[in-house]
Amino acid sequence: IIAFGLGVYMGLYAARRYRSTVDTLFSLTAFTLNSMPSFLLGIVLMLVFGVHLRLFPISGMVDVRNPKTGIMLYLDILYHAVLPITTLALILLPSYFKVVRDTALQQLGEDYVTTFRAVGLDEWNIFRRHIFRNAILPPITLFAIRLGYSVAGAAIVETVFGWPGIGRLLLDSIRERDYPVIMGIYLMITTSIVVLSIVTDLIYSILDPRVKTGGAKT
Repeated sequence: IIAFGLGVYMGLYAARRYRSTVDTLFSLTAFTLNSMPSFLLGIVLMLVFGVHLRLFPISGMVDVRNPKTGIMLYLDILYHAVLPITTLALILLPSYFKVVRDTALQQLGEDYVTTFRAVGLDEWNIFRRHIFRNAILPPITLFAIRLGYSVAGAAIVETVFGWPGIGRLLLDSIRERDYPVIMGIYLMITTSIVVLSIVTDLIYSILDPRVKTGGAKT
């Protein structure tokens, strides 16, 4: 969700300022993050914010030396999840950024945008009411697929940060040949992707009435 929100915002912002310094900086950042393996980024964040700055814990889900209960337990879990969440968000962000930026730039070259500019409609309204609604559709599909797979966790990131998640459980089950657990996890992934695909189609029909109209004619 964090990667989706930041990626969409950065993509639209970069498209509005095409070939500017901001566009170049965002594109370079996205290219760098896209080419960096998740385990490497996780280790870098761990060394910087965990070892040197000592801002966040580098391993585990809770503080085993100082057990907590109640609301403090959930806050402790969230505190330990900051670095893993940041790693996953930065790894997934470039794909959303690139899709939104490219789609928005393509929409800027369409005839309806030229017409709106000719009648005096300001750029902010063009982006907010028209380009945004067209540019948000492709990342929604990507988001649904990514969210379906996220049910199984992130095995590499969980292993780096010692997080006892489903992804790490999947790796352990494969190594130990625990086939019932493996099949159960893949069943969860498949079910999640199917359900989220249906939800995505419903969202499409709300955001883009042409989808509903086309389906009715068919």
